[in-house]
This record gives sequence, C-alpha cells and structure tokens, in this order.
Amino acid sequence: MLGRAFADGGLLRDDLVVAFGGGVVGDTAGLAAALFHRGVALLQIPTTLVAQVDAAIGGKTAVNLPEGKNLIGAFHQPIAVMADTSTLSTLPDREFRSGLGEVVKYGLMPEGRNILDLISARIEAIRARDEVTLTEIVVACATIKAQVVAADPEERLGLRSNLNFGHTLAHALETGGGYSFAHGEAVGVGLVFAMALAVAMHRVDITELENLRSILDGLGLPSQVEGKPDRDNLLAIMRRDKKSRGGLAFVLPSANGLELVEDPPPKALAAAFLAVGA
Repeated sequence: MLGRAFADGGLLRDDLVVAFGGGVVGDTAGLAAALFHRGVALLQIPTTLVAQVDAAIGGKTAVNLPEGKNLIGAFHQPIAVMADTSTLSTLPDREFRSGLGEVVKYGLMPEGRNILDLISARIEAIRARDEVTLTEIVVACATIKAQVVAADPEERLGLRSNLNFGHTLAHALETGGGYSFAHGEAVGVGLVFAMALAVAMHRVDITELENLRSILDGLGLPSQVEGKPDRDNLLAIMRRDKKSRGGLAFVLPSANGLELVEDPPPKALAAAFLAVGA
C-alpha cells in the first residue's frame, strides 16, 4: 500500500507526491496523498490522453470496488498539472483511442463545439498522433475542465455533473465487465446511449445521434457493445451511480445544453439500450 511506503520512506506533510503516469497512477497516488498526514501536496504529470484531458485535472481522486467505479475517493487538488503531449506517441493504440472517447465528450458539450470542429477537420492527423493537433486538443479540453471545476470544485452546485456526460452507462459497463472495457471505449458507448435516450425523449434530433456514431467510427471507437450484457445488472449498477438519488440519473443534451435528468421513461431507456446493442 502506498500509505505504508510513504511512512517507510519518511514522507513529511510538507513534502510532495508526484503522480507520473496515467489515470490509475494519478487516482491512486492522489488518494494516498489526500489521506496521508491528512493531506500532502500533489503534482500531477499525466502521460496518457485520458489523464491529460480529464483525469488529472479537477482534484478528484478515487479507486474502484467490485461493486462500482470510483466508490472510495476524496477531493485533493494538485498544486499543478504538467502535461507533455510527446508522451502520447508512446501509448498502445487501444490506450490512445481510449483517450479520444473523453475528447469526443468535450466536443459534445456546449463549450466544446470548437473541439468537435477540430476533430472533423483533422481526424487523420489525430489518428496519426500529430503532436501539434494533439496539443491543441489537450489545451482545449483541459481549459473546459478547469473552468467547470473552478466554478464547482467539490460538486456541491451540480455544475460538474456535465463532465459526466456519457459516464452513467460507461461506468456500469466497466463495473459489469470486470473492468475489461477501456474507459474511453465505455465512454463512447455511453455517449451513444445518452444521445439515443435524448432522441427517444424528443430532446434532440436523430441527426445528432447519427453524427456522433460517424465521429466515433472515424476515430476507431465503438458505438455498441459486443455480446448482450445483462440490462438488469447494468440498471442496478447505474442506480448506485454517484449522481443518483436512489433512481436513475443521466446527463442528457437538449437544444439548451446539458442537464441532469432523473428516471427517464422505460420506453426511452429500452430504445437507448437497443441503440448500443444491449
């Protein structure tokens, strides 16, 4: 355990914990830093796309349980986040694509339309990992995340819930699949689910769903799950989601932006499940 390693190494309260790596490293080291001596300073140096655009920013630190994702955690803001996009050239293909799932999420937020335009205009450069393009993407996504977090640092105002767009089903897929899903792959499917749910509830036009599928396909990300996961199991996991108050809660798009919607109609849920092959 990191806490024991900190103690054995003589880590003091005014020392610094450096989290150098991807989201798992950042979450694990960040949670340990939050708990040790009731808080040791933390520096995040993310090396994966998921971490650079999302996981390392905002002060959320957490670990998973068999019962659910991110159930044990704490808020612990880093003193700084240092992202070097040259590290992205070292990632395995699946890990790199996983990060693109989070990028698409930002592109679908009202603040991120420029990101969606960038994806559409330079999709081949993105897949080729062009560093200039990736730097633009990381800066754009990180800026949105930082602005949202600054307005609601500990999720007390509900503003940060928009950052969970697509994540309700995504986390259920990760948990239900024994964490065999890459996070960004699950987010891609979760975005399709949320968009299909919004279509079924007449919140957005079906062309929005069709455009999303096209973007995910162009980036090499799935828009459906393989096999037939147990719907009842997924629903049970989603009811334990941190946004939930005992029912089901989803961040859904509309003409006015994103908002948290609770307990959507069963027929709309069924249509959303069908849209992702579940």
